[in-house]
Amino acid sequence: MPSCAAWGPRHSNYFIVTTPAGQTIAMGEFAPASRGYQPQLALMVEDVWQRRGIGTWLTRRILRTAARSELRTVYADVLGENVPALQHFRGFGGVVESWEQGTAQLAIPVPEQDGPPQHPDGPTAEPAAAT
Repeated sequence: MPSCAAWGPRHSNYFIVTTPAGQTIAMGEFAPASRGYQPQLALMVEDVWQRRGIGTWLTRRILRTAARSELRTVYADVLGENVPALQHFRGFGGVVESWEQGTAQLAIPVPEQDGPPQHPDGPTAEPAAAT
């Protein structure tokens, strides 16, 4: 079963997903707005680990982190040719705000937190296991 470690300096949060053997299979980053930059979400899942729920799990975790920062929108830059990534972020309500040199910038709404703060993993934190 993959596991996730999270850490970050004061301005960014990094999420690393590894196999039990320690192989990194996915990474995510949430960078709040600073110095004129918009809050950013970045995501990478190794090809062989895609379509197992890891990217969805990481995106949810990053959006919960953004919600704790009281943000309403985060942005992701995606290559226009990366149709699966565009569809992934659109599934979270992402809307293309601009295109520049073949890259789409999507605005992704941050859901409001309901109730008291929860552990960032939440009740369904585990991504699908390798088969």
